Amino acid sequence: PGGSRETSNDAATAIHRASARAAEKQLRSDLTEAIRGSLRRPILIAFHEVDDPRALMAQLQGEHHAIMRAIVDRDTDHAVQLTEDHIRSAAAALPHMTQKPAPPR
Repeated sequence: PGGSRETSNDAATAIHRASARAAEKQLRSDLTEAIRGSLRRPILIAFHEVDDPRALMAQLQGEHHAIMRAIVDRDTDHAVQLTEDHIRSAAAALPHMTQKPAPPR
């Protein structure tokens, strides 16, 4: 995994968008784009706090490849499970991504 964190994050966004489009569900695609767009900055900030960002990028890219393989193989159940696992592992690995916002005063 070469390149900058920004390039890697943009590539991850493209993969998330492509997998949503591959599902041929417009709502899912639109939601994925909105979610990834809103998370771009927090993800980049979190990557700056990770001890070994290259290792984490490699892990996440490996997960992306596995998801795409399942999609290409038309193994929907496996693709869904891999996607859920990916979201959870990324959120757990990136600082502050699983914190709930402070309640309004």
